[in-house]
Amino acid sequence: MARRSPVTQDAVNEACNRLQGENKPITVNAVITLTGGSFSTVGPWVKAWRETHTAPLASAIPLPENVTQAMHKAVSDLWASASALATERVTNAEQDLKEARERFSTELAEYATEVKRLERELKRAQQSTQKSKTLLSESRAKTAALQLENATLEARINDRTEELERLREAYDKLQEELLNIAKAT
Repeated sequence: MARRSPVTQDAVNEACNRLQGENKPITVNAVITLTGGSFSTVGPWVKAWRETHTAPLASAIPLPENVTQAMHKAVSDLWASASALATERVTNAEQDLKEARERFSTELAEYATEVKRLERELKRAQQSTQKSKTLLSESRAKTAALQLENATLEARINDRTEELERLREAYDKLQEELLNIAKAT
Protein backbone atom coordinates (compact mmCIF):
# COMPACT_ATOMS: atom_id res chain seq x y z
CA MET A 1 0.00 0.00 0.00
CA ALA A 2 1.47 3.38 -1.03
CA ARG A 3 1.99 5.96 1.73
CA ARG A 4 0.65 9.46 1.29
CA SER A 5 2.89 12.43 1.87
CA PRO A 6 2.71 13.96 5.38
CA VAL A 7 -0.36 16.10 6.07
CA THR A 8 0.17 19.82 6.81
CA GLN A 9 -1.92 22.56 8.46
CA ASP A 10 -2.33 24.18 5.03
CA ALA A 11 -3.72 20.96 3.56
CA VAL A 12 -6.15 20.65 6.48
CA ASN A 13 -7.21 24.31 6.08
CA GLU A 14 -7.85 23.77 2.37
CA ALA A 15 -9.89 20.63 3.09
CA CYS A 16 -11.95 22.47 5.75
CA ASN A 17 -12.57 25.38 3.39
CA ARG A 18 -13.59 22.97 0.63
CA LEU A 19 -16.04 21.14 2.91
CA GLN A 20 -17.45 24.46 4.10
CA GLY A 21 -17.87 25.65 0.49
CA GLU A 22 -19.74 22.44 -0.32
CA ASN A 23 -21.96 22.89 2.78
CA LYS A 24 -20.72 19.58 4.17
CA PRO A 25 -20.00 18.92 7.86
CA ILE A 26 -16.42 19.71 8.79
CA THR A 27 -15.37 16.63 10.74
CA VAL A 28 -11.99 15.09 11.37
CA ASN A 29 -13.10 12.00 9.40
CA ALA A 30 -14.12 14.13 6.41
CA VAL A 31 -10.79 15.97 6.42
CA ILE A 32 -8.82 12.72 6.74
CA THR A 33 -10.72 11.37 3.73
CA LEU A 34 -9.47 14.34 1.70
CA THR A 35 -5.93 14.68 3.12
CA GLY A 36 -4.99 11.41 4.75
CA GLY A 37 -3.27 11.43 8.12
CA SER A 38 -4.40 10.31 11.56
CA PHE A 39 -6.78 11.64 14.18
CA SER A 40 -3.89 12.65 16.42
CA THR A 41 -2.38 14.73 13.61
CA VAL A 42 -5.43 16.11 11.82
CA GLY A 43 -7.70 16.64 14.87
CA PRO A 44 -5.77 19.57 16.42
CA TRP A 45 -5.45 21.25 13.01
CA VAL A 46 -9.20 21.00 12.39
CA LYS A 47 -9.73 22.49 15.86
CA ALA A 48 -7.34 25.35 15.04
CA TRP A 49 -9.21 26.01 11.78
CA ARG A 50 -12.53 26.10 13.65
CA GLU A 51 -11.17 28.61 16.18
CA THR A 52 -10.29 31.03 13.38
CA HIS A 53 -13.77 30.64 11.86
CA THR A 54 -15.85 31.07 15.05
CA ALA A 55 -18.06 34.13 15.65
CA PRO A 56 -17.08 36.32 18.67
CA LEU A 57 -19.17 36.14 21.82
CA ALA A 58 -21.81 38.80 22.49
CA SER A 59 -20.77 41.69 24.73
CA ALA A 60 -21.86 41.94 28.36
CA ILE A 61 -25.24 43.48 29.23
CA PRO A 62 -24.96 46.80 31.17
CA LEU A 63 -26.55 47.12 34.62
CA PRO A 64 -30.02 48.73 34.62
CA GLU A 65 -30.33 52.25 36.13
CA ASN A 66 -32.59 51.10 39.00
CA VAL A 67 -29.93 48.59 40.09
CA THR A 68 -27.30 51.33 40.13
CA GLN A 69 -29.59 53.61 42.20
CA ALA A 70 -30.35 50.81 44.66
CA MET A 71 -26.62 50.24 45.11
CA HIS A 72 -26.09 53.91 46.05
CA LYS A 73 -28.88 53.80 48.66
CA ALA A 74 -27.63 50.78 50.51
CA VAL A 75 -23.83 50.85 50.28
CA SER A 76 -23.18 49.23 53.63
CA ASP A 77 -25.69 46.40 53.21
CA LEU A 78 -24.84 45.94 49.57
CA TRP A 79 -21.13 45.78 50.33
CA ALA A 80 -21.63 42.96 52.80
CA SER A 81 -24.12 41.12 50.58
CA ALA A 82 -22.12 41.54 47.38
CA SER A 83 -18.91 40.53 49.04
CA ALA A 84 -20.48 37.41 50.54
CA LEU A 85 -22.25 36.55 47.29
CA ALA A 86 -19.13 37.05 45.18
CA THR A 87 -17.07 34.97 47.58
CA GLU A 88 -19.68 32.23 47.52
CA ARG A 89 -19.90 32.26 43.72
CA VAL A 90 -16.14 32.19 43.29
CA THR A 91 -15.88 29.36 45.80
CA ASN A 92 -18.67 27.45 44.05
CA ALA A 93 -17.13 28.08 40.63
CA GLU A 94 -13.72 26.92 41.86
CA GLN A 95 -15.29 23.79 43.36
CA ASP A 96 -17.26 23.12 40.16
CA LEU A 97 -14.12 23.60 38.10
CA LYS A 98 -12.13 21.28 40.36
CA GLU A 99 -14.82 18.59 40.15
CA ALA A 100 -15.14 19.03 36.38
CA ARG A 101 -11.38 18.72 35.91
CA GLU A 102 -11.32 15.55 38.00
CA ARG A 103 -14.21 14.07 35.99
CA PHE A 104 -12.66 15.13 32.70
CA SER A 105 -9.27 13.73 33.68
CA THR A 106 -10.85 10.39 34.51
CA GLU A 107 -12.84 10.42 31.28
CA LEU A 108 -9.77 11.38 29.26
CA ALA A 109 -7.83 8.48 30.75
CA GLU A 110 -10.68 6.15 29.86
CA TYR A 111 -10.81 7.55 26.33
CA ALA A 112 -7.06 7.17 25.92
CA THR A 113 -7.34 3.54 26.99
CA GLU A 114 -10.22 3.04 24.59
CA VAL A 115 -8.31 4.67 21.73
CA LYS A 116 -5.33 2.38 22.34
CA ARG A 117 -7.63 -0.64 22.37
CA LEU A 118 -9.23 0.46 19.11
CA GLU A 119 -5.83 0.97 17.50
CA ARG A 120 -4.88 -2.62 18.35
CA GLU A 121 -8.15 -3.81 16.82
CA LEU A 122 -7.45 -1.71 13.74
CA LYS A 123 -4.06 -3.37 13.21
CA ARG A 124 -5.60 -6.86 13.44
CA ALA A 125 -8.41 -5.81 11.13
CA GLN A 126 -5.93 -4.75 8.41
CA GLN A 127 -4.44 -8.27 8.43
CA SER A 128 -7.75 -10.14 8.13
CA THR A 129 -10.55 -10.75 5.59
CA GLN A 130 -13.41 -8.56 4.35
CA LYS A 131 -15.16 -8.97 7.70
CA SER A 132 -12.08 -7.48 9.38
CA LYS A 133 -12.22 -4.53 6.97
CA THR A 134 -15.77 -3.81 8.19
CA LEU A 135 -14.55 -3.88 11.80
CA LEU A 136 -11.76 -1.47 10.85
CA SER A 137 -14.28 1.03 9.56
CA GLU A 138 -16.32 0.81 12.76
CA SER A 139 -13.19 1.29 14.90
CA ARG A 140 -12.32 4.48 13.04
CA ALA A 141 -15.82 5.84 13.62
CA LYS A 142 -15.56 5.11 17.36
CA THR A 143 -12.15 6.77 17.52
CA ALA A 144 -13.49 9.86 15.76
CA ALA A 145 -16.39 10.07 18.21
CA LEU A 146 -14.03 9.73 21.18
CA GLN A 147 -11.70 12.41 19.85
CA LEU A 148 -14.62 14.72 19.16
CA GLU A 149 -15.89 14.15 22.68
CA ASN A 150 -12.37 14.71 23.98
CA ALA A 151 -12.21 18.05 22.15
CA THR A 152 -15.63 18.95 23.56
CA LEU A 153 -14.46 18.15 27.09
CA GLU A 154 -11.33 20.26 26.63
CA ALA A 155 -13.49 23.13 25.38
CA ARG A 156 -15.71 22.78 28.46
CA ILE A 157 -12.66 22.93 30.73
CA ASN A 158 -11.48 26.07 28.92
CA ASP A 159 -14.96 27.59 29.21
CA ARG A 160 -15.01 26.90 32.96
CA THR A 161 -11.56 28.44 33.35
CA GLU A 162 -12.63 31.55 31.43
CA GLU A 163 -15.85 31.75 33.46
CA LEU A 164 -13.87 31.59 36.69
CA GLU A 165 -11.57 34.36 35.48
CA ARG A 166 -14.56 36.53 34.52
CA LEU A 167 -16.09 35.97 37.95
CA ARG A 168 -12.83 36.95 39.63
CA GLU A 169 -12.58 40.10 37.51
CA ALA A 170 -16.21 40.99 38.19
CA TYR A 171 -15.63 40.42 41.91
CA ASP A 172 -12.57 42.67 41.90
CA LYS A 173 -14.38 45.36 39.91
CA LEU A 174 -17.41 45.19 42.18
CA GLN A 175 -15.23 45.53 45.27
CA GLU A 176 -13.48 48.53 43.75
CA GLU A 177 -16.79 50.17 42.78
CA LEU A 178 -18.28 49.58 46.20
CA LEU A 179 -15.16 50.95 47.86
CA ASN A 180 -15.44 54.08 45.72
CA ILE A 181 -19.13 54.40 46.59
CA ALA A 182 -18.36 53.96 50.26
CA LYS A 183 -15.68 56.65 50.08
CA ALA A 184 -18.06 59.01 48.25
CA THR A 185 -20.75 58.78 50.96
